[in-house]
Amino acid sequence: MEEIQFNSGASLIQDIWNNFKKFTENSYPNLPGQILLPNDPTYITRQADEQLFKFLQNSQDHSAFCCLFAPPKVGKTSLVFRMKKHFSSLKYKWGGIAFKNFSKNLSERSFYLEIITIIYSKLDDKDHQLLNLLNQIWQNTQENSFELKFINSLQEILKITDKTIIIFLDNLENVMDEEFYEYLKNFLKLLSENHQSFLPYIKFILAGCVNHLNFFQDDCQSLLTQASIIEISPFHRSQCGPLKKVLKNHPSSLAETIIDWTQGQPFLTQILCKIIHDQNIILEDSEILPQIENLFRCYCLKPERLPSLNSHFQQIHDYFVSLGNSHNDSNSVLPTLNLYHRILRNPNKIKFDSESMLQWDLLMSGLILQSKTFLFPANPIYQEVFNQQWILEIKHQLNGLRRSSMPSVKIYNRKVYMLIDQSGSMAERDPKLANQRRWIALRELIQGHIFRILEQEGMDQEKICDEITVAFFSPNFARVVTQIQDDSQVAGLFKENQPDGNTFIVPTLRTIIDDWFLTRDPDQGGFIIIYTDGELNDKNDFEKLVHETCKRLNSQDELKMIIIGYGSDIIDRPTFYENLDENARSNQDRNGNQCDIIVFEKFDTMPNIIEIFDKELSS
Repeated sequence: MEEIQFNSGASLIQDIWNNFKKFTENSYPNLPGQILLPNDPTYITRQADEQLFKFLQNSQDHSAFCCLFAPPKVGKTSLVFRMKKHFSSLKYKWGGIAFKNFSKNLSERSFYLEIITIIYSKLDDKDHQLLNLLNQIWQNTQENSFELKFINSLQEILKITDKTIIIFLDNLENVMDEEFYEYLKNFLKLLSENHQSFLPYIKFILAGCVNHLNFFQDDCQSLLTQASIIEISPFHRSQCGPLKKVLKNHPSSLAETIIDWTQGQPFLTQILCKIIHDQNIILEDSEILPQIENLFRCYCLKPERLPSLNSHFQQIHDYFVSLGNSHNDSNSVLPTLNLYHRILRNPNKIKFDSESMLQWDLLMSGLILQSKTFLFPANPIYQEVFNQQWILEIKHQLNGLRRSSMPSVKIYNRKVYMLIDQSGSMAERDPKLANQRRWIALRELIQGHIFRILEQEGMDQEKICDEITVAFFSPNFARVVTQIQDDSQVAGLFKENQPDGNTFIVPTLRTIIDDWFLTRDPDQGGFIIIYTDGELNDKNDFEKLVHETCKRLNSQDELKMIIIGYGSDIIDRPTFYENLDENARSNQDRNGNQCDIIVFEKFDTMPNIIEIFDKELSS
């Protein structure tokens, strides 16, 4: 049973402080690209500092959470850490989750449990009575709503602290797949609905290279009224006082010239300052511009000489690759790259549109900036590195990645059937399912499978199918089937059909197989997905039906039957289905060729449903 745990070691803040102690007093105050310490002398205060402090300070602020959505390396994390020096006076405790290394297979339960765990870990007094109470809440099998468990847990935690806890959700771009986005969206809605109850006690800050139009789209638009959106602007030459102190042995105009060259991009500005500081070159005013151009040629166009700069350029490159992944289509990045190409050729010609998803995708890369009217290249350094040749190269890479990552074209244009075990054992609570009833837990799995199947598209927008036929089996007669066009129909279907009876599958399966043969279009294949928690009562008839079906097929790729074992019984005793999988390889199609149409997968080790389709048709 998963339990609340907390790290009793050094805090995240202390770890970072210890990391920075290794630098000597004579070195440049920080390594560009690293988080700046709260009292770093090179830190430049911007309007965003004041806005974030106001959000944290004002207990009457009506915003449920704060968003710092901005390009890479503009100081999002350093900005939040800068607030640390105010925390003690405001009676704040720091909490943080670095999502950068979070599991891609994060479950909804783990998502809420992680946040509760990090909040608990920031309490001054780790009350073991409270810990036991929290564990009871999360082990309560009567309440299946993770949202309600989260609210109940938070209420108990806030009873014993008078300090505001700040939770910083950083690097969101690294985990913003569809599943995680759904968790986060529901969490923010929950937070907004209960905001007034927790207003003085907890603050959430979201940060990442995330397009806010994409984040707050569709049913999330209402969250905009609950969010405090903070923009992080580039440095301005009038703000370069801290840099002048570090470059005190150089002409006073040096800092302004560097900012002019980098257009105030924080990371690039720090890089050039560090190079000049470490080289300890004394420049005359007349030499400043040529020297900076020389440094640019030596380092920015040869980033391998400076690993942190090379890493930054790679991060921007990877942003465009991940943009295609987040849209589930690398072709969707091409208009963004084409827009960037147009801006490179014609700066200050393309008008800024605050409602353009395309423009904000490009702005989040950091390669362009916007004025109130037009879009323009961010700085000469980016223009040289991310030039027209780079655009051609990344387009070629994206096309290659898309081809290699796409499943076989054989999975498309198919009729899909789902047969669900409705036997009485499905009502049992299962230790492998956090003591949930199998029927309840299976509903979530099937809803996810239906969503993936209906949403999957090929290189040329091919679809697997537009609807899925769902049937329940248990009594010894054929069951009525239902057509599903949207995953939202699943909950009602499970409510209408409750577990009852034994595990007879053949009558229902025969009806489904006959339907496929009679109604399919020429060359249209089929998938039959069977979900069961134990051995079949009519297993001999089942094997006979599989054998007969193979004799009607032209090849084994026409039809595939995927059996998904669900629950402890079948996971612990899978022998029948493993033997069935093995024995089915001896079947032959109507032409006398091998006809292996059966595959068995355990629910706790299976890949996603599209990968199973692909594997069975690519082998």
